[in-house]
Amino acid sequence: MILPVKLRSHFPEKGFITAYLEGCLALWTPEEFNKKSLLMKEQENKSPQERMLARLFAADAYELELDRQGRIAIPARLRKYAKLEGDALIHGAFDRVEIWNPTIWENLAAPAERLFIEGGIA
Repeated sequence: MILPVKLRSHFPEKGFITAYLEGCLALWTPEEFNKKSLLMKEQENKSPQERMLARLFAADAYELELDRQGRIAIPARLRKYAKLEGDALIHGAFDRVEIWNPTIWENLAAPAERLFIEGGIA
């Protein structure tokens, strides 16, 4: 997958990719990955469910490097998790880059977009 030019500068040497919420993937800078890892480590002592989420986060985290053309290789396990079979939607999301199956994104985003159109979120 080719990372858009405007996002590449955040990953000059390496990044980390993980499974994330609602079936997307998250691409983290090393600094943000460390912050998220510490948060997950704190959460794992709260309940069995939180512990399992922390385990999955750690087990499905992969270090990766961008090549000269800004390409990243997404591990097969994560491609399967995110249902990435062809095109992918890539966008920035505060502390991470999210990678989505376009159909899944559309189904999740459509109700929120209606709220914006109707003026429900300011």
